[in-house]
Amino acid sequence: MKALILLLFLSTLSLACVCSGIISSSFNDFSSHISRKLKEQSNSLEILNKSIQENIKTLKEQNTFQKQNLALLQKESLHNQELLFLLKQRNLLE
Repeated sequence: MKALILLLFLSTLSLACVCSGIISSSFNDFSSHISRKLKEQSNSLEILNKSIQENIKTLKEQNTFQKQNLALLQKESLHNQELLFLLKQRNLLE
């Protein structure tokens, strides 16, 4: 009886040893798969970050242009108001 129990115990241990290689291999494969996916995501994020930086640069340039354009429009508006004032003054004098 003791021999039978000992044989069952040893067979269970030998099955665990056989499975440990498969488990270790599966773990390594899964680890490699996850590492590849993370590297792909990292590369995608780098591309996205570069794109965002380029967009920020473009928007800053556009803001500068818009500020200059607004300043010119304000200057033109002031000039037109002055002309209108002078025309009204002239009409009053006639």
